[in-house]
Amino acid sequence: NEGIRAWMASQDQPHEKFVFPEEVLPRGNAL
Repeated sequence: NEGIRAWMASQDQPHEKFVFPEEVLPRGNAL
């Protein structure tokens, strides 16, 4: 799924663009 791939990419990249607290990381699956 491209969605999961994009999510993993966001994790690899700095959280500069994605300012999601660690508590919100699990919610990333919704994206």
